[in-house]
Amino acid sequence: MKITRQQLSRRPWYREHAIQVSVACVFLSVLVVFLLVSAGIIDDETNPRPLLQVQAVQQQANSNFPSQYPPLSCQEWLRDIPHYRLPLRDYVPEFQDPNHGKQFTRVTDGYPFFTIALHNEQFDPARWSIVKWGHYYETALTAAFSAVLNETVSSEPVGTTVRVLDVGANIGYFSLLSAGHHGNIVVDAFEPNRVNAFRICQSLQINHWLPNEYEIRRQSRQLSQQSTVNCHPYGIGKDVGKMVFHEVYNPGAGNFVAQPNDHTLSNSTLPVITLDAFAESRGWFISSSNTNRPVIALFKVDVEGYELHVVQGATRLLSSHLIRNIFMEVSARTRSEIHDSRAAVQLIAEAGYDVYQYGGFRGPKHVVNWSSRDPKNLTDLVIQEVTKKRHPQLNLWWKLAPKNAKATTQISKKQ
Repeated sequence: MKITRQQLSRRPWYREHAIQVSVACVFLSVLVVFLLVSAGIIDDETNPRPLLQVQAVQQQANSNFPSQYPPLSCQEWLRDIPHYRLPLRDYVPEFQDPNHGKQFTRVTDGYPFFTIALHNEQFDPARWSIVKWGHYYETALTAAFSAVLNETVSSEPVGTTVRVLDVGANIGYFSLLSAGHHGNIVVDAFEPNRVNAFRICQSLQINHWLPNEYEIRRQSRQLSQQSTVNCHPYGIGKDVGKMVFHEVYNPGAGNFVAQPNDHTLSNSTLPVITLDAFAESRGWFISSSNTNRPVIALFKVDVEGYELHVVQGATRLLSSHLIRNIFMEVSARTRSEIHDSRAAVQLIAEAGYDVYQYGGFRGPKHVVNWSSRDPKNLTDLVIQEVTKKRHPQLNLWWKLAPKNAKATTQISKKQ
């Protein structure tokens, strides 16, 4: 069969109709994406409104939404979507971002890997070390966190929710570290400093951990994300109310004070709650056989000299033995600090917790196993150790005493 010159010069049909073909391809692509989003197969980050296919899941999540002490909606704060109607601005007043719109992030250099948002180096040189090293300077505390979470997750039935209480979360390094571990981990991060809370929300957005425990969650996100971080913009103290939060030039050193001093950067009257009130609002104290009884793997306290107030507001929670491990720093730089540290240590010991390890500014690493059978003796040992240090600060790792831990395990098995 011969092919004529006219047939050779004729262009293919798709070239003659190039514009129509292009328009059709674009239309089909948009249609496919729309169908995938509607089916919940892929996530549309720019449109967080609920889909009909997951309304049942969303209603179930909303039915458990706490009426007291709700967490921040980081989604609303970062994107100001009206769909999320939490009373955000009642808890987090307007503030000026020290990064002025720039974003500084770093991926950690070890497992679990996660990305953390940071303040600029001039504003927060202490946390800027993460940019240089890929990890926080409290290396021993980081190792202890991982050890506790790995042990707890592996010892509990598959799917068990393991909780972490991070009081004084700062920019959220240890909250993110916890969420990065394998398992169904829920972190309650308490951080009244507005600038630090904003960084936590940024980190949650970067790591795709934005929906908190109670917010509407897309079906695809629900399958891919197990860990959750609830960012709470409250101070933790011994009474429920409001106090003046003293923000200083070091964003890791702010605390609640009666009278601000000359080094004040700004002051805000913010809500303060107790951990006992928080636990009560979540139904953790209803009964020993209640299904809401949580597995709290660890409780970290880093509140710059305010530790005694936190412990005094958590006596019922400690006595319930819901918490298995406690990480807390005590100081003895002044007589007032020695007095407060002694009182806080004795309260924890009387609640039935032994000191397992202690260490310096990098975290606990020296095994001591000081028993809580004699709370006064344990308290004396801690104060003696901290006062003889050149830098009188001590990081303590408390463990629930074996007899109390055994009783807690028996209760858990009955559930």
